[in-house]
Amino acid sequence: SGDALPVSFDQAAYQANASQGALLLHHFGRSGMRAEVLPAGLAQSVSFSPPTSKTYGDAPFSVSASASSTLTTTLRSDSPGVCAVAADTVTILGAGACRLTASQAGDAAYVPASSSATITVAQAALTITANSATRVVGRPTPSFTASFVGFVNGDSMADLDTAVRLSSSATPLSKPGSYPISAAGAADANYAITHQSGTLTISGSLSYLPLLGR
Repeated sequence: SGDALPVSFDQAAYQANASQGALLLHHFGRSGMRAEVLPAGLAQSVSFSPPTSKTYGDAPFSVSASASSTLTTTLRSDSPGVCAVAADTVTILGAGACRLTASQAGDAAYVPASSSATITVAQAALTITANSATRVVGRPTPSFTASFVGFVNGDSMADLDTAVRLSSSATPLSKPGSYPISAAGAADANYAITHQSGTLTISGSLSYLPLLGR
């Protein structure tokens, strides 16, 4: 409905070039419209600026991308073991290199375009400390335990690639005193691990029975 608008359109030019481009109609209000043939395969660029670094355990974050054509862009992860993408939200899954690619698929006028960037995801800091323990001289050494500070994303000691080893040089015959409980050997791809020792305290005194001759 309404008044018809005049259209300036070179039909011969469009028929000659339509296979090489797209027809765009420019609306100039009540003054009319003008038809234009765009050459096929117009170049476009995609830009986005994700952070350059993150740490395992960081909260999900948004990354926005845009195309010079103003067409809609999509974001994907090229490192599924390190990061995942849902719409424009990036979730860190592990330490390492998270490569993101923003792309625009193109249309009748524009060729596809994409741009990539890499986020370095650092290991989370984890401290493992051997818990101190006590025993009486001459008694067996108790089983050692450890405390963990720094686990993220619901991880626990059971998730470590290599479990921590807890040990002491003390024996059942060791004299009363203090002996270090060492923590060592724990390893995991997502954690930078620091080991700290504890102390085994042996109390009491050794009793010696005299040897009686027959």
